[in-house]
Amino acid sequence: MENRPNTPQSTAIVPPENRFAFLLVATCFGLWGMINMMTDTLVPAVQKIFSIDTAQSSLIQVVNYASYALLAFPAALMVKRFNYKTGVILGLILLCVGASGIVPAGMSKHFTPLLLAISVLASGLSILETSCNPYVLAMGSEDTAVRRLNLAQTINPIGCLLGLFVAKVLILGNLNPAEAAVRKTWDAAKAHQVMTHELFWLALPYAVMVAVALAMTIALLMRRMPEGRDTEHSPHILLSIRRLLTNPRYVFGVVAQFFYVAVQVAIWTFIIKYTREAAFFSVGADGKVVPGMTEADAWYSLMSSMVVFTIGRMICTALMRKLNPASMMATLAAAAIVLTAGAIIFSAWPGVICLVLVSSCMSLMFPTIYGIALRDLGPEVKIGAAGLIMAILGGAAGSYSQGFLIDLFENSGFRADVAIRYSFVVPIVCLVVVLLYALKYRAFCATAPATSDPVGGH
Repeated sequence: MENRPNTPQSTAIVPPENRFAFLLVATCFGLWGMINMMTDTLVPAVQKIFSIDTAQSSLIQVVNYASYALLAFPAALMVKRFNYKTGVILGLILLCVGASGIVPAGMSKHFTPLLLAISVLASGLSILETSCNPYVLAMGSEDTAVRRLNLAQTINPIGCLLGLFVAKVLILGNLNPAEAAVRKTWDAAKAHQVMTHELFWLALPYAVMVAVALAMTIALLMRRMPEGRDTEHSPHILLSIRRLLTNPRYVFGVVAQFFYVAVQVAIWTFIIKYTREAAFFSVGADGKVVPGMTEADAWYSLMSSMVVFTIGRMICTALMRKLNPASMMATLAAAAIVLTAGAIIFSAWPGVICLVLVSSCMSLMFPTIYGIALRDLGPEVKIGAAGLIMAILGGAAGSYSQGFLIDLFENSGFRADVAIRYSFVVPIVCLVVVLLYALKYRAFCATAPATSDPVGGH
């Protein structure tokens, strides 16, 4: 991999005057990481609680990431009209409303109200992420923008780890081990008692999240922050969109981000199912797969994924000082394709290890695609950021497509373990797109930015 161009050693990744603001906004990266990982664990949880199939339980992710996509563009318009700080505050407030709604949704004992609460929560996260990512880019020189965003993104997996721990102890740890077939034999009183217990522990961590988000909102309102307001003429919204659509690097970046998020969400959504039903299992007398462990035990594979993801992001952020980010991304995308193929071919520990290691390869992809696509966009950066956040809709497409494939294979006569392994062809297809984007813009990433001013002229 080629070396990056030399930049002045005196250029700080985060200027001293913006360091407190950077830390506060970077904390938001951890917040949405925590919530997203808790939401990922809801898929196996609601499948068991409501006795629904894999595709239906994947609707949690469809609603979650569809709300991300729908709110990203309105959020960008609001940020364009006001400033990044306003966007962050509004995102936190909507997050509070959505998280509060999960409590009565759980009390209703119906799946649809839970989906509605998740959609409001995800809307807040969309506004928050649409504001925070370009806000971080704007907090210093453009020649350190990608490194600065990767630095902020190191907080994200820490939040993810905390979210996983909370989900394991409170949500998965309180699931009754009985599978759907056994639950159907219960009388109404027992079924009601078990569901009440499970839904209470599902809602509890979201109730706590309301207090955390409110505290962060108060901190933002009380402390002086750089607002991130445009200091240059901003073109009309339609003109901005037209310019962006004629920029192939940006358009391909949105496509690549869509497929990257599809990979991430699909793998983290189904790694628990893979571990307990495709890696460690037994076959009953009826020829059906009997899971080899509970969801709470299989959780350790997801936890391990987040640990290697966190370590990978820290290592990659440090290496970016000397190495071309796009070249690094191409190498890791190719490695992830090989590892995912290994998860399809192997079972037991070799398959789980392959799938866990894919997360280390994913660690630098989101912020690197984001930084490459937004570089040198000038006043179009805010609308451009919205397009990249809308690409998070890939999470809905990836998880639902894989869940649909699992059900399709099983209904076609494949044993459950085989169906689950074969479904990982979805992440492989998505990783190929990321690899192509990285290869196409290796040379661009090796050049210096058009300006050393903050991204978007802030």
